[in-house]
Amino acid sequence: MTAETRHVALDPMRIVAVGVAMKQHFRIEPCAQCGGPEVFSKTLALSRCFRCGARREHPGVRQHKVSWRRCALCHAPAMAGVPLSKRYCRACQSLSQHERSKRLRWQSERLAETVAVPQESPMKSGSSEAPTPDPAPIPLPEPPDHE
Repeated sequence: MTAETRHVALDPMRIVAVGVAMKQHFRIEPCAQCGGPEVFSKTLALSRCFRCGARREHPGVRQHKVSWRRCALCHAPAMAGVPLSKRYCRACQSLSQHERSKRLRWQSERLAETVAVPQESPMKSGSSEAPTPDPAPIPLPEPPDHE
């Protein structure tokens, strides 16, 4: 019997792990070295064989974006690893509650200013500028007399 045809049996815990990986729709392919189940990570460009234990990096695989959530304060997409119950990224979470509420208030005031007053009107009361007069109307030529 050659080394290529000999198979090493998987222990029961690894069989259960492969079953869970299949149930959770992980990508499973045969290992290039031993032919055992190689399970690929969903978030990293890594794979691991459950028979020989080889861990491989796949640099050609495109990475997922960092996170689909954004911080409620700075709107940075750096929310990976932060629990779903938290609204702020790690940097904003380290601020005091008073500082966070102050920054949120400033944000809402800036947003209200841009939405409420899109442009300054010269007819507004208290304006120091006089309204600009309408341009003179252009005279129309008179129609010729056809008698």
